Amino acid sequence: MKNIAFYIKKAWFVYKNFVEDALQAATPYSITEKIYWREKLFINSLIYAIPLSLIAIIPSIIISLQNGYYFVIPVDLFFIGTITVVAINKWTSLNFRIAYVVVMIYAMAIIMTNGLGSFGIGSIYLLGLSVFITQLYPVKIAYYTICINVLIYAGFAAIIYFKPFHSPLIDKYSFSMWIACSCNFLFLNLLSVVINRLVISRLESTILEEVKLLKALQQETNEKIARNKQLEESEAHYRSLFYYNPVPMWIFDNDTQQILQANIAAVKKYGYSKDEFLSMSMEDIRVDVDIDSLLQILKSDIPINASALNIRQHRRKDGELFYVEARQSNLPFKGKNARLVIARDITQQILHLDAIERQNIKLREIAYMQSHVVRAPLSRILGLTSLIIEEAGEGANQEMLAYLDISARELDEVIRSIIQNADENVHRSVFE
Repeated sequence: MKNIAFYIKKAWFVYKNFVEDALQAATPYSITEKIYWREKLFINSLIYAIPLSLIAIIPSIIISLQNGYYFVIPVDLFFIGTITVVAINKWTSLNFRIAYVVVMIYAMAIIMTNGLGSFGIGSIYLLGLSVFITQLYPVKIAYYTICINVLIYAGFAAIIYFKPFHSPLIDKYSFSMWIACSCNFLFLNLLSVVINRLVISRLESTILEEVKLLKALQQETNEKIARNKQLEESEAHYRSLFYYNPVPMWIFDNDTQQILQANIAAVKKYGYSKDEFLSMSMEDIRVDVDIDSLLQILKSDIPINASALNIRQHRRKDGELFYVEARQSNLPFKGKNARLVIARDITQQILHLDAIERQNIKLREIAYMQSHVVRAPLSRILGLTSLIIEEAGEGANQEMLAYLDISARELDEVIRSIIQNADENVHRSVFE
């Protein structure tokens, strides 16, 4: 039984794909168009109608043979066969195939009604055809089917009333009975068309609304994917800027001081491995020293937001100490209150400033010596020289005394120049 069910499902799958491929329009319509859904409805109707037609044709053939209606057999086979062949013919347009199916069902309904002299079978096909057209075509065409059915039943009424030729309908129905049956049928026909039209309209509106929502959702999804891609690219870009930046950088937890992430430059600079670095805290690399003097020396480099800059002494893995200018900024990291540190080695700058400071001290000492140690006795010599020149008589060597006075004053100017240059050098080294 399982094998039989398997082969039945497989056969149905092959048949369904074949019919869908044959009925598919050459130019597919957009899912947002009503004609797309009407085409799908026509395709699905034929997929199920072709095999299910056996339910109608087999009993019809048997009953026709039993009751002597032999013409019914070729009529049924002809209409079902031609409808099937034309409907799945890829070489004809879809509109032509739909029109052909409609015309054939109308013809079959008329022939069956007149040939069998029965109101029932033909009316069933006409009613089903009205519903079918209502689902496939706009409302205007759907109401045309009612007009066509009115003309068909009016024609049969004329045959019954005027009797232009012999018809089984004349023997089975009176004119009044046919009018009564026709009116009831047309009432049901109109009611079914109206109700189906309302249902189809609501269904089409719902489908189109769902399609719009689907498109909006798809657009939003695409935009979200694009934003995520941009975020991923941006994240990768900034991650590369962090990891491959030549300046040592790391991130630490502001609450626990635990180092959370470090770049390659920081690992190389401090001499620790990546795992060692991430197992440390800020206290492991920071040395507490008095840096007030350093801040005073570097006060021209400190930004307005002084809390964002720290001048610290750090320790490498080998114990070597060096000075860094650590710029910090808040950075949320994996849900933690973290800070990003950019550490710039300023050891050479500190040493250079220290050397300048020592030089300034020597210059100040020289200036002090020139001003107080050398210039004091020179001042006394200048005073004595002036006194000797004033008290010396005419017999004294006035020329030598003049030379002595000039030399003393020149020596005084030289010492003044030395003191002035020393003060200027000290001032310049402080502000450079």
